[in-house]
Amino acid sequence: MGYSIAAPIKNEDLKKKMLQFLKRYYKPWSKISENSSNRASCPIDELYYDHGKYRIGFNYGLLPDPERFYIYSVLTWIAIKVGKKKYFKKLGKSFLYYVYDGYKATPIIFEPTGYEEWDESIVDEYGFPKKAEMFSLQLGNHEKWKEMIRKELINLEEAWNMNL
Repeated sequence: MGYSIAAPIKNEDLKKKMLQFLKRYYKPWSKISENSSNRASCPIDELYYDHGKYRIGFNYGLLPDPERFYIYSVLTWIAIKVGKKKYFKKLGKSFLYYVYDGYKATPIIFEPTGYEEWDESIVDEYGFPKKAEMFSLQLGNHEKWKEMIRKELINLEEAWNMNL
């Protein structure tokens, strides 16, 4: 059994552009962590449980927390760069978002909304969580992992900006 997370992309051209970019610049977890294996796919558009028209995401099985946190952070960065917005009725406005297993949409939040369930996942401009609780839930006190993941998001951002 596996899982999929995906960012709905605005159009086919942006999807192709991002996939080409990621093929060149994305580093799998094993490359940034010195771990011997990857349990998640590289970013792809053929997902196990999400068959939306314009999607980029990851397929994965059970992952250690740091690798899961990494792919979710990279996926959030992808959505920030080329993703679509969706109206979230409870929040009263549209947000960039990602989708878990083809059906559960999660908004990408930059500022507090007043809804605790969403405010736990506030991210910075790179898709890196701002709240310390998110770190402790998924990464424990592993400052090294936090720094490596944020650094990799910044590397992606810089490479993206150079290639515009």
